[in-house]
Amino acid sequence: ISKSPAGQNADPKFILGTDTNGRDVLSRLIYGTRTSLLVGLLPTGVVLIVGTLIGFIAGLSGGTTDNLLMRITDVFYAFPDTLLLILANVAFGDTAFGKAWNGLLLFVSMLGIVSWSGLARLMRGSALSVKTQDYISAAKSLGMSDWDVMMRHILPNSLSVMAVWAALAIPAFVLTETVLGFLGVGLRPALELSQVFVASWGRLLLDARGNIIGQPWFLICTCFTIALFVIAFTFFGNGIRDALDPRQK
Repeated sequence: ISKSPAGQNADPKFILGTDTNGRDVLSRLIYGTRTSLLVGLLPTGVVLIVGTLIGFIAGLSGGTTDNLLMRITDVFYAFPDTLLLILANVAFGDTAFGKAWNGLLLFVSMLGIVSWSGLARLMRGSALSVKTQDYISAAKSLGMSDWDVMMRHILPNSLSVMAVWAALAIPAFVLTETVLGFLGVGLRPALELSQVFVASWGRLLLDARGNIIGQPWFLICTCFTIALFVIAFTFFGNGIRDALDPRQK
């Protein structure tokens, strides 16, 4: 039986009440925060590695290599990521790969496949702007390889772009999983608390939708938590951009 946080049968131990299965709503939100943070952080790390390498290689190489990598990037950019995630969940959801980490491994892999194209373009533009500088020409004239130039000069000059992109990508990935979870094709619900990924915010929204009349506080609290998370990371990303932008100093 569900209990409202301010109802007649309210229990002071449950600040936000309980759901229809008697589970504490606040505890589920806290566990969902842990899962949703991993949903945002892990794909961001994968995309940073893939997108940065492809963008730097394209920008430094130029010519045929640059043209080929950018055409491949255009192909992946045309993929509808949400549709691909739904199809991947339907195709591989019942396999061992799809069940790993309650579906998180599949989610991270699919996002890593389709979400690197935007960052690759940014990194290519950064590499093209930096490699024309005089100190890059001087480094190459001293025998420095392209890999050393990329790691010692181009990468440090591109960290601000990467930091801003990552700060804005994390809430975007969380919202993507939230939408998929609300549609019933997101992360799998855990069967016991001992599992690392107990629930995500998308799964909580799906559970709250089924009893919106009897438990409106469940849906309201979950939506408020998601909105607060997205706003916080958006402000964080804007702050990083202003702090790292030399024109603001």
